[in-house]
Amino acid sequence: MPIERVFLDPHRPALAQAVELLIARSRSAAEIDLSDHLVVLPGGHAGRRLEEILVDAAAERGAPLSPPQIITVGQLPEQLYQPSLPFADDSTQQLVWIEAVRAMPRDRLARFFPVLPDDGDLVAWMPVAIMFIRLHSELAAQLLDFAAVARLGNKLDGFNEQQRWQTLAEVQRRYLDRLSEVGLCDKQTSRRRAIDERACKTDRRIVLIAAVDLNRAQRAILDQVADQVTALVFAPQAWSARFDAHGCVIPSAWCDCSIELPDEAIEQCDGPGNQSDAVLRAIASFDGRWASDEITLGVVDERLVTSLEQRLEQCGLRPRWGAGVPIAQTAPYRLIKAAAEFVGQRRFAAFAALVRHPAVAAWIDRQKLPADWITQLDRWYADHLPLAVVSPKATAQGPISPAYAIERELSRALRDFLGPERRWNEWAEPIGELLIACFGAQPLDLGKPDERTIVEACDAIGGCLQRLVRVHPQVAPRISGADALRLLLRGLQDEHVAPPADRDALEMLGWLELVLDDAPALVMAGFNEELVPTCRGGDQFLPNALRRELGIDDNDCCYARDAYSLAMIASSRAALRVVFGRRTAAGDPLRPSRLLLACDESKMAERARRWFSPAEHASRMVLAGDLRPGRATADFPVPRPQPLPEPVTSMSVSEFRDYLACPYRYYLRHRLRLEAI
Repeated sequence: MPIERVFLDPHRPALAQAVELLIARSRSAAEIDLSDHLVVLPGGHAGRRLEEILVDAAAERGAPLSPPQIITVGQLPEQLYQPSLPFADDSTQQLVWIEAVRAMPRDRLARFFPVLPDDGDLVAWMPVAIMFIRLHSELAAQLLDFAAVARLGNKLDGFNEQQRWQTLAEVQRRYLDRLSEVGLCDKQTSRRRAIDERACKTDRRIVLIAAVDLNRAQRAILDQVADQVTALVFAPQAWSARFDAHGCVIPSAWCDCSIELPDEAIEQCDGPGNQSDAVLRAIASFDGRWASDEITLGVVDERLVTSLEQRLEQCGLRPRWGAGVPIAQTAPYRLIKAAAEFVGQRRFAAFAALVRHPAVAAWIDRQKLPADWITQLDRWYADHLPLAVVSPKATAQGPISPAYAIERELSRALRDFLGPERRWNEWAEPIGELLIACFGAQPLDLGKPDERTIVEACDAIGGCLQRLVRVHPQVAPRISGADALRLLLRGLQDEHVAPPADRDALEMLGWLELVLDDAPALVMAGFNEELVPTCRGGDQFLPNALRRELGIDDNDCCYARDAYSLAMIASSRAALRVVFGRRTAAGDPLRPSRLLLACDESKMAERARRWFSPAEHASRMVLAGDLRPGRATADFPVPRPQPLPEPVTSMSVSEFRDYLACPYRYYLRHRLRLEAI
């Protein structure tokens, strides 16, 4: 039985229509009972918004709501089969891949990896493991393995990578065998086994909403429960030939399609600042027709986020970037990074950076050291220029230097990391204790943005530490404290601290979230080539030609998905502006997305003539908020000058010059005789 396809009106928000359909299928007329439904969406933001609309609809009808389970496409397969073995967590997979690679003869690996890390350098091996995981996951999602690439690639003219893929296939076999030895499996292998054994089943109704980019494994799993699946395709019925039986885009049907986008909706700008100004002009042009929660900013180029946030705040608007703050910008992450550098090198520069971290400086202040310890430390460094800090034994020549006293206290706090090696999964407790020592001395107020960010970052680190504890003991190597900290940092690289919910904020979303966003007004910035449509041509293992031969996602697939998204965005918005830039902040040239040239030939020629002509550099907008004063009190109060014992009766020419330049600096330099350390 084929999957049921239902086409939605492209001129109305897709999620509102999906809610109407779900309510119509409720098991009870007296209540909205969707507990037997599994709703699948492309992203988490759409899932949260769908839940909000369902709750509002139930409240409007005065009916009790039993909501469906709402998940993302990536979570779907594990809802439909029971794995035969427990899944290996990410850290265990990385370690087993490293084991499998290092077990291969180095001369065979050297043909494909010109520079191989030392066997004992686990941190340096981690990028190799992550590369294998990416390859393994992408191919397994298309029901392929490394051996299949070696076999199928021979059909491609000029394919000379068979030996490389045979070596990769041997590493992959070692990886899978090792997981089996310790009683684990990975999700990709488990999914393929469930497909081969036809073990997928469910008694729930599955509703796919705008899931136009399913991989082969997901489609094969859905085929086994097809009589329970409904695919809601956000597109007009007249376009049904552009979608396959699963509701996914057919690349060949989208390559030459025209996208209706009026010229006045597109604006070309010079640099990032000009794009931010264009966004402000677009919002102003709406003339108050929509509230802030009815306007969405689509940020195609994430490099524009900071500039956009600053300019919007200057106008009194509250932006909310959905992805949140990268955890690498938070105080807990920077503390771990500074500690890793100090523990690993023991250089004075790393030591000086660590003690200047605000949390560490506050901790040192509590250790009964002199109040001006940071000044004494700088003066001692200027006198001695040490390469490293090594605590000396007590001498008869005088008291121990502040540098040594601080280093002694710091080494006591970091003694676990300076001690002997431990199993990787035994480092979670010392790292947690370090965070508690630095950030747990005083309660943090979740109502203050800075302190809330610290709490959220510590929670994210805590989650990573919990995963660290779950690493299978048979594959956990013994590593030093410095390596444990570095590996934790690598595991946190892609983590973000989510912003607080704020229904009155101006929502900023990434490209992939925009097609299902239901705000009537949308302004997109950074609409440039290679960002949209996504380009896959530079993959060192799976170039575009090989992807096409293997039948996996290539540039045509990416173009089809993004062309569909732009077409639906254009048709479902009451107001739309698309902004792109000519250059980056560094001055590198950018091109407009070729999706903006998906139109009839006369319009294409006119757009190309206008966009590729010499640009007129527009001046930046001057906003009243640019001169908005800061806080009433500064974090660093400037000391007020004290009366001099005697009045100044004469000064040299250079002193007079300094006085004219800045009387306060004149006072510090020439009256107090202060100098920089």
